[in-house]
Amino acid sequence: MLLIIEALLLISAALGQDHRAAIEGMIYPLDMALDSVDDQYRNCTEKILHLVQIVYLKEELSNPQSTFAKAWNYGVHHAKQPEDNLTKNHSIAMYVYTDNKVYNDFNKDVSAGKQTYKNNTFKWYSLHFLLTEAIQILKKTQNKCYSTYRGTKVEFDKDVLNKEVRFGSFASSSLDRSVAQGFGKISCFEIYTCEGAGLSKYSSYPGEKEVLIPPYETFKVTDVKTKGEFDKHVLNKEVRFGQFASSSLDRKKTKRFGTKSCFEIHTCEGADVSKYSKLPREKEVLIPPYETFKVTAVKTKKDQKDPWCDTVYVLKSSGKKSDLNCALFKKPTKTIMK
Repeated sequence: MLLIIEALLLISAALGQDHRAAIEGMIYPLDMALDSVDDQYRNCTEKILHLVQIVYLKEELSNPQSTFAKAWNYGVHHAKQPEDNLTKNHSIAMYVYTDNKVYNDFNKDVSAGKQTYKNNTFKWYSLHFLLTEAIQILKKTQNKCYSTYRGTKVEFDKDVLNKEVRFGSFASSSLDRSVAQGFGKISCFEIYTCEGAGLSKYSSYPGEKEVLIPPYETFKVTDVKTKGEFDKHVLNKEVRFGQFASSSLDRKKTKRFGTKSCFEIHTCEGADVSKYSKLPREKEVLIPPYETFKVTAVKTKKDQKDPWCDTVYVLKSSGKKSDLNCALFKKPTKTIMK
């Protein structure tokens, strides 16, 4: 499943991984993530910075054996030298996040920790603030939107076309689609983000070309594509196969070729080639690439009295379109140079 997402207001070491463990048959929601810790610290940056420096970070590092304390101390010695108006703590926070030691627990709590955050019992105040502010500072110098990709190993709800959604956690994505595909191909995202920031320079894995998206950015789902399916938004449109298309006079014969996307075709240009076919029992009618059709119906299983395919496109011949007709014999237009 491929979801194409466009920003409205405008998913690290675990790049592309979803913090939710894949459960067979489980379909996860893609919505506004209303329980997420989505604080963007507008108009209170100085106050929260003071708390992080004086209270939160000290408390969160007080147990030297905790996973976060170990990850932070490792980051102190390995994080990149800060530039771009960032502080050392910003650089450490980005290194800790991308190093993957706390990624799963952190993002799990961010996606559902709204109440604990308000009750002052959230475990990640420092990391959340430092990541958020680092993204915002980097955006001042990067000052552009990005087209990025994310691959996951979990299945998301596909009934989200034109809906507004958020990831609800810090979502890692990549400028390189092949990198994103390495982390999963079950549900994949093409993302146009205007709040996310490129942090390759500060990542523990700079080769992943990571763009980190904050929990508060909202998106509109502009398309949902499923592998093996054609675009369903084609009713009343004129289409062509654009190649020699084999079809059969016997519906039963077509089932073994696939039942994902199927076609009921009224062709006026196609010819019955059974007599000359290597497999005459297939009752083949061959349709030329220039025949055009109007899509008169798109039927899902619930629309079919006798369901035989997941989606059935009903096509009626509408004419011919041959842009290259006798093109080899047409003289090229001469360019006159002045």
